[in-house]
Amino acid sequence: MSRFSLGSCVRYIANSSHVYLTFDDGPHPEATPAVLATLRRLNVRATFFVVTERARRYPDLINAVRAEGHTIGNHSLDHRWGVFFAERTA
Repeated sequence: MSRFSLGSCVRYIANSSHVYLTFDDGPHPEATPAVLATLRRLNVRATFFVVTERARRYPDLINAVRAEGHTIGNHSLDHRWGVFFAERTA
């Protein structure tokens, strides 16, 4: 059993017939296929915000996301937190 659970990511919007799903920081070799399988089973579309360096590492997963009709957005080039939160000098 995978340690990833789509159920822990779902939030419900009261009185709405629409749900907007996004998945960040992928693609991931275990999580992305599991999420795709769940979305396929439920006939639901989502947006995957990917990290460029991971997209380059797993191009087949990016192709699978696109082939199943999902949207892809750029989350960042990488996840080096120091780049975003480093002290800036003038």
